[in-house]
Amino acid sequence: MTGMRNRRVAAAGLLTTAALAVGGTAVAARSDVWKGAESFTQTALTPNVERCGAAPGNLEGSFAGSGIDTAQGTFAVTTSGCVNVETLRVSDLRATDTYLRSGDSVRIVADDFTLVLDPDTCVATNRRSVRFRVAGGTGELAGARGRGRFDIAMNWTPCNGLSLPAHVWFEGRLEGAG
Repeated sequence: MTGMRNRRVAAAGLLTTAALAVGGTAVAARSDVWKGAESFTQTALTPNVERCGAAPGNLEGSFAGSGIDTAQGTFAVTTSGCVNVETLRVSDLRATDTYLRSGDSVRIVADDFTLVLDPDTCVATNRRSVRFRVAGGTGELAGARGRGRFDIAMNWTPCNGLSLPAHVWFEGRLEGAG
């Protein structure tokens, strides 16, 4: 069973490599697994009562950064969501990954989750992988759907005053693209 799975993974990797070499764009639609990682930094943290609830406990955070995945390679990411600064509950998290090579994009919507803060290191992480779903896209990724899970590790700025990039890694499926 393991040998067959390894062959499938190797075949998917070869298909992905071949498609990238000939300029294919909707690579993840042909692959079993969609994997990637990204990092982003905070660009704003402001009250948004309509989206996030009453301030000062609830704030909207906006972030920008970059990443890489097995769908189309490198991408720019913008993301925003609500955070309760007392409970570290994150809600209404939305992200858009725009691929640098093609200009295609994919929209991601995440389940709500709570960060767990280690006060000794000021690192905030999720306790369990967070589920997300693909909510469409543009270009070759128009009509894309899929699902997956991600993990996040970030410095919690109020803990030590440092504003450092957050890091996310994910795995899932991207379907119906291209």
